[in-house]
Amino acid sequence: MMDNKNYLPLFIFFIASIVWGVIYWGVGSHKQRTNSYNMDSLTITNMFDTVLTKEVEKFDFAFWEREKDAMEVVDKWLSPNLHVSGRYLGDSYELIITPKDSYFSLYKRYYTNGIIWFKGYRFTHGGFDKGMWYFYDKKGRLTDEEDQDIPFTFSFEDLLVFCERENIKIDKGYWERGTRESATSITNYYAESQPEDIVAWIIYYYNREVDSFERIVLDGKTGSVQERVPYIVE
Repeated sequence: MMDNKNYLPLFIFFIASIVWGVIYWGVGSHKQRTNSYNMDSLTITNMFDTVLTKEVEKFDFAFWEREKDAMEVVDKWLSPNLHVSGRYLGDSYELIITPKDSYFSLYKRYYTNGIIWFKGYRFTHGGFDKGMWYFYDKKGRLTDEEDQDIPFTFSFEDLLVFCERENIKIDKGYWERGTRESATSITNYYAESQPEDIVAWIIYYYNREVDSFERIVLDGKTGSVQERVPYIVE
């Protein structure tokens, strides 16, 4: 039988092909709870809050109609410290709220009837999800809660310590194209496998010492370096 680590490069190749895009969630069927909400009773004042709660939300259609462009896209600084972007996706509305001083955006999807579909924190520079995510049906009933941190015993906070030690620069806030040093991207990967699950962190960054981009893969449980190779940015 092949050692589990031999499978890792195959998954890294897959991650490398999509890391610069945004990974979007699908929602499966979930057990329904009893509470539901009247749409008219919901407020929209918390739509741009940056603190994640379980509270059911209502989409601000007035804001959307006022700020969207011809492509049904919103890209706006609400203040010097808060950026909002979003898209109409056909079956839902996407909203990404990014504080200037945070590594994470609050990602939200709404049904077309205005009820929140799901929400949670997403790393701004790469796309992995962190902490609790909450899921709702079209009537506003909370149907599921998922903790995205569970498989990663080598946590994001541990990863920050590693990056500081390796002199890897990680920017906060909304990702606007800038210098090579600001191009650091981090994502993660989890897959059930035998004899043990595959859990990995993948870092893409510009190494100033050798003037090239590199990819580093860390074991998501122990933090040990599994791979460090040059990476060509196309």
